[in-house]
Amino acid sequence: MPDKESTAARVFGRDPTDPRICVADGFGIRIFVRHRHLVVEDGIGRQRRERRYHPATSNLTRLVLIGNSGYLTIEAIRWLTENGVNLIHIDSSGEVLATAGTQGADKASLRRAQAWAAHNQTGIAITHEILRRKLGEQLKITAELGGDITPITNAIGALETADTLDHLMVLEASAAVAYWQAWAPVTIRFATNDRAKIPHHWVTFGQRSSTIGNGARLAISPINAVLNYLYALLEAETRLALLTVGLDPGIGILHADQRSRDNLALDLMETTRPTIDRYVLQLLDGHVFRGGDFIDTRRGICRINPPLSHHLAATIPRWASAIAPHAEWLTQTLTNTPGIRLDRTATPLTQTNRRRGRDTTRRRQPTQQPPSPPLPEANCLECGTPIEKGRKRCNPCNGRYQQGHLTNIHQQSLNVLEALRNQGRDPAHGGDTATKRATTVTQQNAQSAAWDQTNKRPNPETWTTKVLPGLANVTLTDMMQATGLSSGYCSMIRRGDKTPHPRHWKPLHDLINNTGGG
Repeated sequence: MPDKESTAARVFGRDPTDPRICVADGFGIRIFVRHRHLVVEDGIGRQRRERRYHPATSNLTRLVLIGNSGYLTIEAIRWLTENGVNLIHIDSSGEVLATAGTQGADKASLRRAQAWAAHNQTGIAITHEILRRKLGEQLKITAELGGDITPITNAIGALETADTLDHLMVLEASAAVAYWQAWAPVTIRFATNDRAKIPHHWVTFGQRSSTIGNGARLAISPINAVLNYLYALLEAETRLALLTVGLDPGIGILHADQRSRDNLALDLMETTRPTIDRYVLQLLDGHVFRGGDFIDTRRGICRINPPLSHHLAATIPRWASAIAPHAEWLTQTLTNTPGIRLDRTATPLTQTNRRRGRDTTRRRQPTQQPPSPPLPEANCLECGTPIEKGRKRCNPCNGRYQQGHLTNIHQQSLNVLEALRNQGRDPAHGGDTATKRATTVTQQNAQSAAWDQTNKRPNPETWTTKVLPGLANVTLTDMMQATGLSSGYCSMIRRGDKTPHPRHWKPLHDLINNTGGG
C-alpha cells in the first residue's frame, strides 16, 4: 500500500518544466508566506506536496490555481504583487474565475473610446480586423484537415462589405460551422491497455457544442476538454494583457454585454484561438494519452487530470506572447478614434517603442520568435507509462511487442509457405530448387565415390571420440567453409544427428585443432 501511495504522489507532483509557472490544484489549497517564502500547498488526500519560492531566487511569473477549495492569504497577495507574479484562477470545469496582475496606465479617454467603439465605425473596423485574422488561420487549418473551405472563403470575401456588427456575427457563425465540421473526424490516441476503459465517444472530436450544456463550455470529450482548458488560459492572459495596456476587459465590442464576463477579452482572443487549435492538432498527432489523463463525471463532463493539466499550463508564455501584439494593436486603433487626446500609445507588452529607440545604436536587429509551446512528456503506446522522448514503448512493453512481432512474422511466413504448397509451388521442392539440390547431391556423391576409391574407411570410433566432441566449440560458418556442406546439415552434424562422409573427418579435425576446440 505505501508503494502505491508514493507512486501516486510522484505522478501528481510532476510539474511543468518551465520554472516560471506554478500550478496548484486539488482540494484544500493553501497559499501563504512563511519566512519571506511563498508557500504553495496542494494535492488530494495523502497525495500532498509543498513548494517554496523566495523573491531573490524565484523566476515565478504565473500562479495558476485550479479548484474550488482552499485559501490565499492577504500577505501572499502582497508577495505576488511585489514580485510581479500574475494570478490565474480557473474552475475545475475550465471557467476563468479570477485574474490579478499588474495594472496599466489609467487613461479615462482610452476607456471612453473603448465604450463608444461598439456604436461607431471604429468598432466595425476592429471587428473586421479581428475576424480577418481569425478566419484567415481557420481557412488554412480547414484545408489541412480536408474540410470544405468554401463557407470560410465566402465569409472572408464578404467581410469588407459587412457594415454592421450583426452582419459580421453572421459571417463568423457560418465559417465556424464549416470549421468545426472539418474537426469532426479528428481522433485522439490512447495507450493500448486503456482503450477498453474509456467511453467510446472519447476517441473522436465529434462536435464542438456540448450535448449537456449550452455551447461548448461543458466538454464531453477529451479533445474538447483540452481546447476549453487552453482557451481558458488564453482568456486569462488576454485579460491581463488588456489591463496592462489600460483597457477594460469587460466592455466588449463583438460579444454582447453580460454580467461578470470579460467581453473584450473574449473579443480579442478570437485572433489567437487558431494558434491554440494548431497546437492541439500537433499534440494529438504526436502524443499518446493515458486513460487517467481525463475523468468522466457523473454528468458525463470530461475534465483534465494532473499531471496533464500541469503540462498544458506550461504553454501560458506562448499564449501571452501571441496575444500581446494584438492587445497593443487594439489600443493603437482606439487611440486613433477622433476626439481621443492621446499622442502616443505605450507598448508595455512587446516593448516595441523601447526597441525602436535603440535601433539607431543597435548593430544587428534582434529576431523576435515566440517561444514554442511545450508538449507533455511522452507515454508508452501500450501501457501509458512515461518514457524518454524518441521512444515509443517502455522496456517491458517493447520486449513483449518484439516477441509478438517476431511470432507474427513467423506465422505469416508459414501461411505463405502453406499457400505456395497448396498451389504446387513449394519453394523447397521442384523448380530451380530441385535442380540446385540435384546438382549439389550429384557433386557430393561423386566426390565421396572418388575418395572411397583411393582411401580406406577409418574406424567409426575415430569420429565419436576425436572429432564429434570438439565440434561443440566450432561455428557453423567455419564448418560450412571446411566441408562445403549446407548450414542445416552442419547443424545436424554438430548435434550428433548426422555422421558425415569420412572424407570430411580430417578437415573437421584440423578445424578443431586450429580453433582450439580440441
